[in-house]
Amino acid sequence: MNFQVIFLNTAVNGHSPIQVVEQTTGCGVGWINRFLDREYVRRLANKSLRIYAYNLLHFVRWWENVHHTGDIAEADLSESTLLDYLRFQSSQQPQPSASTINDRIAHADRAIRNEFPDAPCQIARGFHQSFPAAQADGPRPSASGHEQASSQRAQAQHRASLGR
Repeated sequence: MNFQVIFLNTAVNGHSPIQVVEQTTGCGVGWINRFLDREYVRRLANKSLRIYAYNLLHFVRWWENVHHTGDIAEADLSESTLLDYLRFQSSQQPQPSASTINDRIAHADRAIRNEFPDAPCQIARGFHQSFPAAQADGPRPSASGHEQASSQRAQAQHRASLGR
């Protein structure tokens, strides 16, 4: 199989003008193109779509070399899928830059997560958690009197130890 990125003159019905296809058959790589379509509908710039497409093209070529198909099934994914891909990239000569490797892995992870939301976690577990947003509706509540006094004592002890 030989995959390539193609550029369509116009986008049709919410489909990205940039697609990844198998060259001999002209068939699109469904999971990649659905991801590119979603990003296109989000109004991502064509230049960014092109970068995503080329990064995913690199991933699907590796995947096809290992699994002999460009299609991904959730059962084929494991927690080490992207780690195996990272090892493959790190062994290439010349070795791609760290930022290139990171971009490729991030785009592959997003596309896989788009297609298989319940797939095994591909990135270190703590990185998929959301963090609470800071309150935008005013200052945070002040510390209690006991906490303020304790903090003031600690600051005074620190200044005394410095000879101030």
